[in-house]
Amino acid sequence: MQIKVFERIERKFETEIASATLTGDTLRESLPLQPFVLQPVELIYDEEGIEHCVQTDKRFSAVRFTVKKEGVYFLDVALKDGKTFRERFDAVGYSDNGYIQVSKKDARYFEYSNGTPFFPVGINLAFPRRIPVSNQTEFGTNGDIAFMGMRQYERWFRRCSQNGVNMARVWIGHEYFSPDTAEANVFEYAQFSKTDKLLELAKKYNIKLKLTLEQFRSFRYDSDGKDNISRHFDKKLYLNGKRCESIGQWLSGREWKEAWLNKVREFAKRYAGDTTIFAVELWNEMNCLGDINEWNREMLPAVKAMFPDHLVVNSLGSLDNKYSLANYLSFPWECADFKQMHRYLDQGAIFDDTKNDPVEVIQKGLQLINRQDMPLLVAETGAVNNNHSGEFKYYSCDDRGIIFIGCVYTPVFLCCAGCGNIWHWDERYVESKNLYKYYKPLADMISDIDFTNENFKSIDLSNDNAYLFILRGKTVSLGFIRNKSDSWKNVLRDMNEPKPIEKLKTDLPFKNVVAYPIWKGDTTKIYSEKGSLAFADILYGTLFRFNG
Repeated sequence: MQIKVFERIERKFETEIASATLTGDTLRESLPLQPFVLQPVELIYDEEGIEHCVQTDKRFSAVRFTVKKEGVYFLDVALKDGKTFRERFDAVGYSDNGYIQVSKKDARYFEYSNGTPFFPVGINLAFPRRIPVSNQTEFGTNGDIAFMGMRQYERWFRRCSQNGVNMARVWIGHEYFSPDTAEANVFEYAQFSKTDKLLELAKKYNIKLKLTLEQFRSFRYDSDGKDNISRHFDKKLYLNGKRCESIGQWLSGREWKEAWLNKVREFAKRYAGDTTIFAVELWNEMNCLGDINEWNREMLPAVKAMFPDHLVVNSLGSLDNKYSLANYLSFPWECADFKQMHRYLDQGAIFDDTKNDPVEVIQKGLQLINRQDMPLLVAETGAVNNNHSGEFKYYSCDDRGIIFIGCVYTPVFLCCAGCGNIWHWDERYVESKNLYKYYKPLADMISDIDFTNENFKSIDLSNDNAYLFILRGKTVSLGFIRNKSDSWKNVLRDMNEPKPIEKLKTDLPFKNVVAYPIWKGDTTKIYSEKGSLAFADILYGTLFRFNG
């Protein structure tokens, strides 16, 4: 059979696989493959568009693999009934650019394994919307939750892809995806098939996935688990009749560590080697569990060993107080492949700099943490009501994405490895306000930029009236200018119009400037004054690039 390099291959059998190995003229030694239980499902949608997951009658034993070089390969499978199976694969040509890794040319950025640069224009699409189930009385619900599920993901992926988004973060520890049961090492295999379908959709729309394995924060056995906080963060777990009583026990007990690694191994059997995966993230905001550094020093390398071709990372909570900052500074980032920051506009936070314009929220946060010589992503950002008590009260009137622009664009111009990944992706903000279109100017501007080859330097030319950031490179430079009076406080809160800036001059020489307008009706102009970059009539702001 002829295949392509990096193409994902699956073989399944009705009889349990005893062993499977891949050999080939490009492999130094035979590669053992890990069989797994494959429970196919059919996703059916009712008249309301609610998804119903139906298991098919047959369950299979399966293996998956990906070859990394052209050549001849043989798959040898031994079944437990004594039968054997051999298949030849001729790998010719390439299906894609391979795996995403830290750039060998500039360790602040990412590239594919063939050297092609990858700059993630990313968004959080963590889980599908919950739909309360009616009890057939007026205003009545029965406490259960339904989902629009994979159809909703396809709608999101389609609109993201049309506007240049190429990476999404998904919580596969969420109840919609999670294979967990209350008994460690016992799994709902049908749940993995939802993740299979997620990867198929992501490949269809050319979106790479960051898969977040866990998000729970406590063990509770006295709750029905039906409120939203409990659904997200509470867990019940047993092992051989023993109950896990606390997060501390779970983090330190060897039996619980081994049970968790066994679960990660189930994911690795299915997904390790799939080029649709951008990164594997161990946890969402794991510092909420307490002292986690020793656990991460052990588990980050262990997960990397299971996903050797993929980036592996963890995440910490919003950087908004001295305790959170201490977590960022002490975390063993050297055990991860890149670094991440979560930071929100939050008027209730202890750090005052989180209460300002999102441009400053991002900039000040990045100044607080040690950069290190590794890629850095602003992996969650946006705006919240005080102390994360809900999505921001001014989202509902932010038709132009004033908050979105500051959160998403700013990291690019501060030498981050990707744009800011907005959190409130659904009916709370991005989807309801149709902000997808604001990814497109950014994606268009950077579409042919090799971030790994420009040796970019960030220049801040901001003044009292405008934010102005330049990302200066060897052959091309990128820019972002914003009228400071076009802020959430002035426009959304106080309902004023922004005051146009008549003129702003720089000393930067330039050639061939190209503007990438963000908003219709903006009057911002870019021109030359004595050979240097200058701006006039800045109403909102714009993206631009130039030579020189």
